Amino acid sequence: MIAQAEGLERAGCLMEARQVYQNLLGVDGSNIGALVGLGRIALQSGKPHAAAHAVLYFEKAVKICPRAAELRNQLAIAFLQLGRPDKAEVQALISHKLDKNSVETLKVLSDVYYQFGKPAKAQRYIERALRLCPGDPSLTLALAENSDASGDVTKARALYRELITSGRGSALAYLRLAFSQRFNEEPPELAAIEALLSDNNTAPLDRVTLHRAAGRISEELGHYERAFAHFSAVGKSAARASAEETGVPERIRRAKEMFTPQFYSDRADFANKSQRPVFVFGMPRSGTTLVEQIIASHPKAYGAGELLFFSAETRCLPPDRLGNGEAHKIAKDYLHLLHAYSPRAARVVDKMPQNFELLWLLALLFPKASFIHCRRDPLATCVSCFTNVYVGDLGTLGRAYRSYHDLMAFWRQTLPVTILDVDYEALIDDQEGQSRKLIDHIGLEWNDSCLRFHATKRSVQTPSRRQVEQPIYRSSLEGWRRYEKHLGPLINTLGNLARPRA
Repeated sequence: MIAQAEGLERAGCLMEARQVYQNLLGVDGSNIGALVGLGRIALQSGKPHAAAHAVLYFEKAVKICPRAAELRNQLAIAFLQLGRPDKAEVQALISHKLDKNSVETLKVLSDVYYQFGKPAKAQRYIERALRLCPGDPSLTLALAENSDASGDVTKARALYRELITSGRGSALAYLRLAFSQRFNEEPPELAAIEALLSDNNTAPLDRVTLHRAAGRISEELGHYERAFAHFSAVGKSAARASAEETGVPERIRRAKEMFTPQFYSDRADFANKSQRPVFVFGMPRSGTTLVEQIIASHPKAYGAGELLFFSAETRCLPPDRLGNGEAHKIAKDYLHLLHAYSPRAARVVDKMPQNFELLWLLALLFPKASFIHCRRDPLATCVSCFTNVYVGDLGTLGRAYRSYHDLMAFWRQTLPVTILDVDYEALIDDQEGQSRKLIDHIGLEWNDSCLRFHATKRSVQTPSRRQVEQPIYRSSLEGWRRYEKHLGPLINTLGNLARPRA
């Protein structure tokens, strides 16, 4: 039956394969093949709750075969998907002791330290893996991404181009190259991207990635019509965004019914007293990376980046069933994760933008933490999302923004914490004044290094990494205007949130 299930899995019949594996476990709860198969299938879905299931399957398999390095690697990968690099590190290091020359283990360790924002350590492991497996495309791409995030863009670009010109490069190599530099003239890679897009054999997900790359390059060259066509094609190539949007109004309605002042007063003993967490949130492209960089430039603060912990591990947590013991365990686990990022910093920034959806839980667990909401002009925010990170059409994006705006208005009236609103435009116009407000809000004394945030060397893994490597500039404030004539669907769905323009 294992052979049958594996055959179905290879053929892409995952539901059928899962059923066969589950049938096997029903007969033999310790069947390693079934546990590993179910873990693999769970990881392939990419969904947070599925990663939690994968952890359970692989943990059981590891208990049965504790010296199997490949099982510990799979468990580490599952922990990474779950936003727990601290737990992934433990498993990967054990695996490394069991097999020093496992390329898979070296790659996992590199991924762990990349997620921890420790590029030098990540690079050592990925370079060792490349010595064992020279020219491997996935390893070369990992080395390039690590170099890019750590600021060695010259090396990163060379590696991206090496992958592309050798024919071993994936669509991601084109995308990473497009975001790694400015373009003053049309690069040869643009023609190569167009050729791949005209090839009917190019996979749908690769098309999304290639359109984003071509759109970015075209925008840099000032070819805005061409860029907009590519960004629009991203939305047409994937239905994911509209599918995700369907349940948003219902979730907001349920939130308004459930999260009342009584909800919090009944659970006051759920609170952890730590002041270490600094939650920076808002719509993507609203200035969260800039705010994090300013805070992380303080000698007593650390920027951990976009932590998956809450978005992954607690996304499906039923609020009405959360008990005191579970609440304290979640808080303890989260603080353990922050300690793994920085044992000494008085404040650790978690700048996952989408944490605005989970503020009910963050406020419940950490009422003494710092909460910072980043805002930016709605049109500027949405257009920046459309051209950088969003997969969907402009109308859907506008509705997503309205839902976010509605939810934030509710949180302000309901949550038993103080939320500092930081407007991107105000931060650009008054860098020092707004920066001082930030540092005061998180309970630290002012330090002038926060004004020299661009001099702070740290790993940044978002599309905003280039912006925070230089002093504040104003050119991004009106960047949305280059696409103004195409923005009718966005403006219509934003309604009164799209402020009148001259």
